[in-house]
Amino acid sequence: MKGFRPGRPFWVVVVLMALLVVTACAVTAVGVGGAGPAGAAAQRPSQAAAAGSGPAWKDVMLALASLGSALVAGAALLVSMWNTDRTIAMTEASSRAQRQRETNRAELARLEALVATFHVPYLVLARANNNMAQDLRDRFADPGYRLLLSLFRPGWLASLSRGDRTLVREICATGMRLRTFIEERAGGTDPGLADHLARASTHFRILWLAYRRRLGDDPAPFARYVYPHQLDIALQADLGRIEKRIAQLRAEPETAHPAMPALVIPSGAALDSWPNPPRL
Repeated sequence: MKGFRPGRPFWVVVVLMALLVVTACAVTAVGVGGAGPAGAAAQRPSQAAAAGSGPAWKDVMLALASLGSALVAGAALLVSMWNTDRTIAMTEASSRAQRQRETNRAELARLEALVATFHVPYLVLARANNNMAQDLRDRFADPGYRLLLSLFRPGWLASLSRGDRTLVREICATGMRLRTFIEERAGGTDPGLADHLARASTHFRILWLAYRRRLGDDPAPFARYVYPHQLDIALQADLGRIEKRIAQLRAEPETAHPAMPALVIPSGAALDSWPNPPRL
């Protein structure tokens, strides 16, 4: 039992029952006190007439006065209990709200930092790099063109104009910057993005090695290392999920929210299978 609560009158009933018991005892005592003289009066009528009923009424008045004092004391006790319990309840509610505010504030800061240090910078840099890559693709007017595969062809890079060679160098160097973003800043992302980020990181590394002519002249073994465009879709879905959570935390800072739902990879962002040969 945690004490008196408004709307839970257990202790009120207890106190009233106690007062009723006190009253019954007082009235019984008065009745018993009056029965003695009455019995004596039956034996000594002359003494009963002299005694009268005055003392019995006096005892009743004293009992009623005692009962009134007990009622006042009981009411004061109930008010004190209610005030104390109300104060405790308000203090506990305030403490819970403060703890929840701190919990929500910490989660909000973590999510805002993740968006500011990874999602937005990565998407901006990746789109800038994609702009250069698409511009280069448009210049060649070849639907089957892939930068990664073209880098394996002997003499291809040297055959380009100076401006195009510069674009290729910038695209490959920016890819390495994106790889650094993934390695250093993606630790707080949803685990559902791990495979997508790993594919992108691998692509950027292979692209750089091909640019440096470290992988030979045969592109066939490296055809699967093209950039996973599914990552951009998955990142957008994750960013939308985080922004929705941020809005919820800002709108209801004292509410105990359920855990943020895990990322659901959109159907259009599913990765192609990757070789996983059995080990002996």
